[in-house]
Amino acid sequence: MQYKNLKYRFIYLGLLPVFLSFTLFCDKLEPDEYRSFIRKNKSSLQRISEGEISRYKVVFIPEELKVINALNKNVISLEEAEERLKQKQPDFNFLLQINIPENGREEFLTYPVKETDYKSRLMYYSFEMKSDISVYINQKKVALNYYQFERDFGLSPQGTISFSVEGIPYRKIDLIEVHINDEVYGRELHKVSLDTDFIQQLPKLKNIKKWKKQL
Repeated sequence: MQYKNLKYRFIYLGLLPVFLSFTLFCDKLEPDEYRSFIRKNKSSLQRISEGEISRYKVVFIPEELKVINALNKNVISLEEAEERLKQKQPDFNFLLQINIPENGREEFLTYPVKETDYKSRLMYYSFEMKSDISVYINQKKVALNYYQFERDFGLSPQGTISFSVEGIPYRKIDLIEVHINDEVYGRELHKVSLDTDFIQQLPKLKNIKKWKKQL
């Protein structure tokens, strides 16, 4: 009898971490809880690649977070938010932050390179670099469906590019890799792989009609 009790105890202890993990990620969250979760775990949604001159940070932004923020700013209606959250294949949204450490607090576009001047660099990052960013999901290249260079007019030392692709359900992700071929400051192709184990386990939002308070 004692042997059986001990056996069941070991089985229970072995399954406990699995049960806790399942409970943690299966609870559907309110918008504020979701934002708090992402904020606390933001390092798991970003990766950095260092180049000879430039530094590239790629950040994955869940569609759920983007919808919450848009709703909070009154950019979209509740109906639009509900429709976007129902999508079985939500967009995968990214931020690419480009920084040149040697340039200090100066705008990254001002760093001198012989081949280009300030205006041509601005044009490149605003329009042309779209073709030099590639996203691979499960080894398959996926076309960008949105691209925007966010110029900060020298208020920040980094440039920020927002882009997105059509995604797949999180649980089906094996690989998300972003390739960056910067023709201005890059000296090599940068391949940035995101933490798909974490993204697979992202929590879900409660049905928008069940939110305790509307944003």
